[in-house]
Amino acid sequence: MVALRSCVPFPPSLIPKKREFCAVKGCSKATNGRQYCEKHLSVDERRKLSQEQQDGIRSDCCGALCITGKVHENGEQYCTKCKQACCWRGV
Repeated sequence: MVALRSCVPFPPSLIPKKREFCAVKGCSKATNGRQYCEKHLSVDERRKLSQEQQDGIRSDCCGALCITGKVHENGEQYCTKCKQACCWRGV
């Protein structure tokens, strides 16, 4: 005869839980079961940099200030000196 074991619950799931609040730093709006709030669901909205961050961005090619422009494979920053799409670094 086989002995019956008592019911043992499964361990907690390793699947990430849905968030109650938006995952974007500084935003604490409700997500309605998603990872981000309605405003931050757009990838373009999440990629935007604050003015403080933009002021500290320098191009990796010339070390000059960067400006925001059309989206390219490395982001949307352009060197003010050579006017080329660039990878950038913070100061």
